[in-house]
Amino acid sequence: MLAIDFMPNLIAENERVNGHLRNARFAVGDATELELPAGSVDVLFSNWLLMYLGDAEVAGLASRALSWVVPGGVVFFRESCFRQSGDKQRAKNPTHYRDPREYFRLFDDARGLAADGTTPVRFELVTCRCVDTYVRLKQNQNQLCWKWRVVAAEGGGGGGGGGEDAAAAAAEGEGGAAAAPAPMLSSDSNGSSKSSTPAAAPATPSRRTPSAVSLLSSSSSCHGTPRHFLDAEQYSAHSIARYERVFGRGFVTSGGEASTRALLPMLSPALQHKGKREGGPSPSSSSPSSNSPPRVLDIGSGLGGAAAILAADYGCRVRGIDLSVNMVLSAMDRHNAAAAAEDGGAGARAAAALARFEVGDATRVELEESSFDAVHSRDTLLHIEDKALVLRKAFAALRPGGMVLLTDYLKAPPSEEGGEAPAAAPASASASASASASADAKAEPEDPTLEFSAYVSRRGYHLWDLPTYAAALSEAGFEDVVAEDRTGAFEVCLAAELERAAGDRDAFVRDFSEVDFEEVVGAWRAKLARVARGQQRWGLFVARKPLV
Repeated sequence: MLAIDFMPNLIAENERVNGHLRNARFAVGDATELELPAGSVDVLFSNWLLMYLGDAEVAGLASRALSWVVPGGVVFFRESCFRQSGDKQRAKNPTHYRDPREYFRLFDDARGLAADGTTPVRFELVTCRCVDTYVRLKQNQNQLCWKWRVVAAEGGGGGGGGGEDAAAAAAEGEGGAAAAPAPMLSSDSNGSSKSSTPAAAPATPSRRTPSAVSLLSSSSSCHGTPRHFLDAEQYSAHSIARYERVFGRGFVTSGGEASTRALLPMLSPALQHKGKREGGPSPSSSSPSSNSPPRVLDIGSGLGGAAAILAADYGCRVRGIDLSVNMVLSAMDRHNAAAAAEDGGAGARAAAALARFEVGDATRVELEESSFDAVHSRDTLLHIEDKALVLRKAFAALRPGGMVLLTDYLKAPPSEEGGEAPAAAPASASASASASASADAKAEPEDPTLEFSAYVSRRGYHLWDLPTYAAALSEAGFEDVVAEDRTGAFEVCLAAELERAAGDRDAFVRDFSEVDFEEVVGAWRAKLARVARGQQRWGLFVARKPLV
């Protein structure tokens, strides 16, 4: 291991404490000028370093690291983001409190060559998450750490989507990846030999301009991964604002807060043995004992609406995972705001200390076995082809007796394709919206099956039918599997959401645009038409991990 820092006194103390380790070397140096042999590093670790460097310096270091780190090796760094986390006032502060999107952009854009000098390599995100200790003790989600893996840059990536298909996708939103050991390079620095002015905070994307996108899309949308597409198109800052106008603040899933509150009691058997604390949940305990808060894994946590309810109403410690950077950062920002709100009280601050969020792929996320009391997921697995893998990971992560609750988009079983949708519950005030959708259904193309296939393909969805889902849960090891077709309730939600969006056209157009209004209303009418034809369905699934 090579430990490097530009402060001589820190390196001297490090060597005094750790010099007895025969595999450790210590050196004084500037990370921006560091040169190492290609392919000589397995793990590159830094703590509070990059926030003292300018953008060009970070980009240069990232590019050189691609040649130092062996393929399959990892780069880990932790930084303060958005604003100062400490309480100490400083007369001079050289820190760049970047929007985390800037670190994503800098490392996504980095390119290099492997040790052979010919193989192009890039960084692949493993995870980005806030530091638990800061969340629990200071209700602060501004301390973030990243873990990247060096992989081959196959073909340089493709387009992230564009044109009419991308616009339609953004309108229709729902829900919420052996040789001899080489040395580890560690840089644990509180400063840099380079001095520069702190970077300006990035501008907030406009909610009123249809083309407004996040910092991520300026260059990263060309990388062609699902994460880049979601952030540049479907879950751009502008698209998220539109979704919240339809689903309600904090939600991008069918039925919004109301459906979430209606479904969460189904998890009570797995959570009630720990129960809600009087006066709000306590953030001090992290052990899995019976006195600690119930732990919930929220797959596709989106804007954090469900996590907030689980923390505030059920006293749960929630780990939210989502592939969209924009979603996760929005969730972090809102929980920070809740913790800082003067009118929120101790209960709100304690709840904010119980939820933390991370950017990650549900098929690749690292989960400790038997560590959660419940797994929650709403309209998320439709984005994932290997759902069976996610269900197996969820099963392994649950403690014996733990429960899973998920909803997802479904297709009709082969024997029912093209048939009528299950009967809907009475829609009352939403009857006019449903009637309008039925009229639209009659005006659909002569072959609606092709239209549905095009919709699924355009969105990149992977839909199962109800029996397939139920069987996969059983095969993963779950028992007491409940699989219900809730398409009727889904239709009622869609009609109410359409009425909410279309009910005040002038206000919608004022806040967004005429194009936004037509896209959203058209997308919801198209979904209602697919439901009326029996093609697009919605399922609810609840299951339990056996006690033994």
